[in-house]
Amino acid sequence: MTKAPPAIKDLLQPGDSAPIELTFAPVSGVFASASLLQVTMLDYANPTGSEPFTIVREPPGLPGDQIPCNLAGYGSAAGVSSAVSMVDFGVTTAGCASQTATITVTSNGPGSLCDVTLDGCGEEFELLNLPEIPACDANGGGYPMPVGGELDLALRYVPAGVGEDTCSLAVTANDGQTTALKVALYGTGTDAFEQTDTLTQPVSPEVDVLFVVGSGAAMSEEQSLLGTHINVFLAHAESLGASYHLGVVSADRPGSSPTVGLLQSDGGAQPRFFTPETGTIGFVNTVTSLSPLTGGPAGLEAAHSAVTPPLTSGPNWEFYRSAARLEVVFVSDRPDTADASEYLEKFRYLKGTKYLARFRAHAIVGDPELGCTSDLGTADADGPYTALAEQTGGLVRSICTADWAPMLSELGAAILGPVTRVFLSRLPADPSALELAIDEVPCELGFDHDPPLNLVLLDPAGPCVPTGTQVLTVHYATACLNP
Repeated sequence: MTKAPPAIKDLLQPGDSAPIELTFAPVSGVFASASLLQVTMLDYANPTGSEPFTIVREPPGLPGDQIPCNLAGYGSAAGVSSAVSMVDFGVTTAGCASQTATITVTSNGPGSLCDVTLDGCGEEFELLNLPEIPACDANGGGYPMPVGGELDLALRYVPAGVGEDTCSLAVTANDGQTTALKVALYGTGTDAFEQTDTLTQPVSPEVDVLFVVGSGAAMSEEQSLLGTHINVFLAHAESLGASYHLGVVSADRPGSSPTVGLLQSDGGAQPRFFTPETGTIGFVNTVTSLSPLTGGPAGLEAAHSAVTPPLTSGPNWEFYRSAARLEVVFVSDRPDTADASEYLEKFRYLKGTKYLARFRAHAIVGDPELGCTSDLGTADADGPYTALAEQTGGLVRSICTADWAPMLSELGAAILGPVTRVFLSRLPADPSALELAIDEVPCELGFDHDPPLNLVLLDPAGPCVPTGTQVLTVHYATACLNP
């Protein structure tokens, strides 16, 4: 019962009513639940004996009496989720197919899927690899999904004409009635076979920087070096007038609590995150006050939890900005045990498919394969953090580096300096034939194309990086994939 009228004499006059608000919140499993709501009222208009009122109960009954239940609810624990809430296929030439998008549906509890459909979609959107899903009935059925089980759904967009198309992917839960998951689908058809993308350096760019830092005694020197040289890192933000949010979370799991991803604040002595307005005087205290946590490495989970609900609507509120670039820097002497590819999907779609370039990971970790040893100590060989950084176009540097100032300056230039990555809105037919120009003056050197990310990477010291109000254009013929 989440809302009830107060117990005030004469609150209700003849003919009056007052609402009672009830909430049904099943906590586990798939089950039917029944209960009883009984209201007890004191009727002062009808005194009884020595009492100035009559006790009225609705429904009638005393403790111990058998009374039919008047509340019922059915809890569905389909518990399926996806890191993707929206897929925007962007612009596609009519009659051609978009690139295939994969949505991974994950089961958070045992159960079955009863149906996977395209809701409100025309023939433009296609499900490519849907397995056979048996019908659900009172005896069960459906597509079995064990705890942690995954189902990959491949979709593509083939516009029939010019214009915008929208609908959704709907996943029905194991009661056969509840829509457990909906993913919005968008696409735009065009008759053009060429595309021009542009880049102008933003004025006061917004960047959210999350440092995911290992804890414990073995990391004390590295924590101190990071905190001591943070202003070297931020010097590039000052030159561009960047609006940054700078936060710190632990890369390790608490031993006594399942919560990871909480922004650290030196026990509340420092801000939850740092901005140009707060300054960074307390940053070193925040980084060096990370408590030793014994639950094992969990940096990937911590980073994702820090910028998603429920923490973003609770203790981490206001740090993450949906329109800002998100740059995550992992600093650890121990590798994570999670799968980097799983979190690659989660992070890439956090910003939406049209803005994949707004997320990037970086890693200051042990050297791949062999790890490293220095005066600071020994670091294990890294895998997941390095993989996520490489797959998103970030920097990977050794945690055993003796002088951290140049390393953090380089990292700051990449994160907070001029934008040097151009996300192509469509797939080029021939990446080697890209035509770049600044204010219509051709630029033929100092850039490369990254096929996995479909990005144009600009050499920071090259001639193709626009400055001030200059406009960089990237013109290309677009690929037409066979439907």
